Parts: sequence; structure tokens; C-alpha cells
Amino acid sequence: MSETVQIPKGWKNIKVFDIVESRLQGLFHSGGYKTEGIPLLRITDLDNKGNIKYGNIPKIETSQKNIDRFQLKKGDIVIARTGGAGRSAIVDRENHPLLFAAYLIRFRFKQEAFPQFINYFLRSGKTQNQFFGSIHGSSNKNINAQNVLDLDILLPPIPTQKKIVQKLDDILEQLEEKKKEIFSIIVQNTQRIDFFEKNWLSYLILREIEQNPKRKEWQNVHTLDVVEDPKRSVRIGPFGSSLKKHELTDSGIRVLFIENVVNNKFEYKTGKFITPEKYKELQNFTVKPNDILVTMMGTIGRICIVPEDIGTAIISSHLTKISLDQKKILSEYFILLLRSPIAFNQMKKEARGISMPGLNSKIIKNLEFPLPPIPIQKQIVQNIKSAEEKFQSQKVQFENIKQNYEKTINHINHIQSSILDAAFSGKLVQ
Repeated sequence: MSETVQIPKGWKNIKVFDIVESRLQGLFHSGGYKTEGIPLLRITDLDNKGNIKYGNIPKIETSQKNIDRFQLKKGDIVIARTGGAGRSAIVDRENHPLLFAAYLIRFRFKQEAFPQFINYFLRSGKTQNQFFGSIHGSSNKNINAQNVLDLDILLPPIPTQKKIVQKLDDILEQLEEKKKEIFSIIVQNTQRIDFFEKNWLSYLILREIEQNPKRKEWQNVHTLDVVEDPKRSVRIGPFGSSLKKHELTDSGIRVLFIENVVNNKFEYKTGKFITPEKYKELQNFTVKPNDILVTMMGTIGRICIVPEDIGTAIISSHLTKISLDQKKILSEYFILLLRSPIAFNQMKKEARGISMPGLNSKIIKNLEFPLPPIPIQKQIVQNIKSAEEKFQSQKVQFENIKQNYEKTINHINHIQSSILDAAFSGKLVQ
């Protein structure tokens, strides 16, 4: 060993080579898998805890000679030589026909080595450090049988090996159970958060609008009923021939694109402009604060409200602007409707296109929805905004809790590693 170690009484400081009875590289098989035959163990059938996952091992047909040569026995240990190099597992079943594939190396040990002890040893941090100090290959690490044989090991008598294995089984199982509990909490809460994030608006719209005690008093209207000017207030951007790429400049009058509508919010992402002269030709496509923008291509119905500081700007061909009569309907209320199943299902049903579904101004104009009085609209907007803020706050809290749980899991992993290292330096049992 390169470092000075204290050897416990009765233990031996040796190489793994000294306790190996035989080793063999696995069977190279290219004949495909069968529904009947003998199971062929692969690297993917080894878990990260030193066990074999017997459930989905594929079967092959091969010669009796190969079966005799590559048959695994209880107590054998297989080690991955690539693709997860250094991962090991022990064969723990008696009379279970099982061959092993070419990227595995099988080790069979002498009677002075308890296989479960060796399997734990191979998983310890110090052993893995020895592996990674000797394995070859930069992007895809590989080991060979000699790397294993060269490993240093402190080997106690068989009764002590069994005693250590029993203690490791008990301690590590308790720690694994604790990790399972934590993972279960994380998964359950993640699923709840994901579900609510996908469905919260539908639920709130149902609660605030469809189940409102005064819902029957509200009439259903169409978009054209609540715009400033039915002839001009719902307008798709200019056709490509009206605004060509070479006419875009780095300064002047801003042009808005789909990229400006992100996560149902307006963002100043693109910096494309037109000259004042070109703007005179396209001024009918001008947007103003509180207009609604709806994407027409790529993503159905992505929407936002034009901000107060927009200045002079026009829309491009894949956007539609909706100028609402604020005395009839609030932009915030209308955008909630557009984000809800009330409108989205209508848009999706009528959308044109298959791989890149889009909308047209006719669909927008014909959208139907309930229209409460302005004071109730304000209350609905406020209620939903408050609920969203509360949800986002809870989401942040959960992320903080999740980070703490993950720190706990990392701490448990560190404890497990430390226990394994202690076991193979004689500090776990006397």
C-alpha cells in the first residue's frame, strides 16, 4: 500500500490476487435475444448497491460448451469493465442458470474470502479510488482483471468478515430505508407541485367564473363584442411580402415577433426595427399599451399584455393584436380567459395546421366567453393573482425544503461511504 496503515490483530495486508481462485471475461454474443434460452447477465443488470437485478435479464441460445464455461455460481462476483467501470454485484442465488456477457469480468474467490465481504469491499470509497487511479480511457473509463487483482485489501479472518457483513447489512439497510423515505417525500411533493402547476388556472377559472353565484347573470359574448373597433381591433401582422427581412434595421420603430411573447409575458428579446418611412406603410399594425398579443404559429395561443413603456411598435406576421374596450373588459381578465380552457379549447379545436398549428383572426374574433361587470372582473383578477402568488411562494418553499432533503441524502451517502471505509480498516468491529 502507498500509505502507512495500522493492521488490526489477525488481519492480513494482501492483494486481491492472493485470494482469487479464478477470473474470466464474459461471453461475447451477437446472436440476439430469445424468448426461451439461458439468461445472459449484462452491465445494465447490476444495480448501484452490489446486487443483480434478475427481473429483466434477456435470454440467449448458445452451445453447451459456452454454458459450462460461462455459468455463474452462487458467491461469484462480476465487475463491469466498461460503461460503469468498477460496478460490482454478487451472485446470491443457488442453482440459477445465468451466464455473463463480455463487458463483465467474473471473479471466484478462495475459501479464506467471504464473497459478501469482498463485494462490500469493492464498493467502498477507497477501493473505488484505487480503481479510478488505474483505469484507462478518458471519455469511457475501462478496467481489466489486473486492475482488480492489484487492489490492496486488509483481510480479517472469516468469522470477522461475516461479522462485518452482518453489521454493514443492518446499518446500510437502515440508511437506505431513510433515503427511500426522503425520496418518497420529494417525489410526492414534486408530483403535487407539477399537477397544480398544470391545472391551477383551470381550477381557479372554474371556481371564480363558472361556479360564481352570479354566473347566470352574465352574458356570453364574443371577442368582437368587447373590442374598441370591430373592424380594426383584431388584426394579424403584415404578410411577409409587406415586411421583408432586408427591411429590418437595428434602430427606428420596433417590430414585435413571437419571441417577444414568452411564458405568457412580454419580453424585450428581439431588437429588430423598421425605418420611420416603412412605418408609414405599416402603421395600421401599431400596438399600444394594454393590447393583447396572441401567437399565430409554433405554439397555439401564447399570449401577453403589451406593457405601458412599449413606445411606437408594430407586430410581425405571426402575431395578432387585440385592442379591447377597457370600459367593457379588462386586459388582465381577457388574458386569464385566453389562458384558460374556456378559450384554449376553442382555439385548439379550430386551429389550422398539423405539425405547426396556427390561429387566424376569424378564430380569435369568434371566441366566446362569459362577461361579468368590471368590478367583478377586477375581483376575479385579484383573486387569481393572489392565488398564483401564494402558489409561487409555496413552490419556492418546497424547492428550499427539497434542497435540504437532498443535502440530507448527500449526508447519508457520505455516512455510508465512511462506514464502508471504516469497515475495511478494522474500525467497525473489534
